[in-house]
This record gives sequence, C-alpha cells and structure tokens, in this order.
Amino acid sequence: LGRNDVLKVSQGAAEEIPVGTIKGDSLSLIAINRAIGSWQEFDTAEKMENWSNVEVWKDGPNKGRVRKVNFYLFYTKEPIPYEVQNLTALEDLSFYGNTNTFLLNLDTGEHVSKLTQLKRLVIGAYGLTSLHPSFVNLQNLESLNLNGNNFDTVPAILTPDNFPNLKSLNLTG
Repeated sequence: LGRNDVLKVSQGAAEEIPVGTIKGDSLSLIAINRAIGSWQEFDTAEKMENWSNVEVWKDGPNKGRVRKVNFYLFYTKEPIPYEVQNLTALEDLSFYGNTNTFLLNLDTGEHVSKLTQLKRLVIGAYGLTSLHPSFVNLQNLESLNLNGNNFDTVPAILTPDNFPNLKSLNLTG
C-alpha cells in the first residue's frame, strides 16, 4: 500500500445475443427486465419454460422460444428496451405498471415495431405520449391495449388501414 502500484482491470464485450434462438430469448428477457428496473426476477436456475410470466412455444418451428411474456411493476424513464426486438417468436407481449407514469413523456421506440408476428400487445401505464412511426409495422395485431398512458389524443397512426387485423383497442385512462 505504500507503493504506487497500478492495477489495470479490463473487460471484453459481452457475448452477442444470438437472435432467433432459445438462448437469445432468455438473455433478452433478463436484459429487458434489468433495463426497465422490474422487481420481478427470472429464476435462471430453472428452464425458461418454468419462469413466471413467460410462456414458450410447445411445438412447431418456434418450439422452446418465448410465445408470451409479461413485464409489470417496474421503473424506467426510457422507451421499450432494444433487446425486445430479439424476441421474434412473440405472439403476446405485455408491459404494465411503470412507476410515476403520469410524470413521463415517452415514445414506444422503434424496437417493439420489429415484432411483426405480435397478435396481442399491452403497453399500459408506461407513460407513453406517442407511438413511434414504425409502430405501423405491427399489422398482425388483433388486440392493442394502451390504457393508463398520457396521450392527449388518439394517435393518428391507429387507423383500420394501418392495423387491418385489429379487433380490440383499449385507450382508457
């Protein structure tokens, strides 16, 4: 301790998330959960199919990949994290319950718009005031729940032409 020794610590880049794989899905869920400051935790000692609020495909070409995931009770001041775009087999996605949502002025961001297979999407009580222009890519949506956000008006991109399969739209609260 009396000398002026130098200690150098370096760390390489994190492992790249392999898009379109089970491993990529699990890493993406963990990264999203951390990025939004969720209180829920995924038990990484368990198989992903046993994680709370996660449902995986049981068969077919997406077997083992995430089919449905719910994130709730979290705190973020950012749009939906970019890692969500890796969950390409998702059919049902839910973000609900951001802390102090009434104080926020957020956009969805572009990354959720890459999930073109989504049928059901909930982004509730997140603090949204706008939808990213790329949101129109979600043409397979059948149900969209945006309740509890901070929209002043119905977002202009929410039209039947942009969302031809939409059967249910919730903008309450």
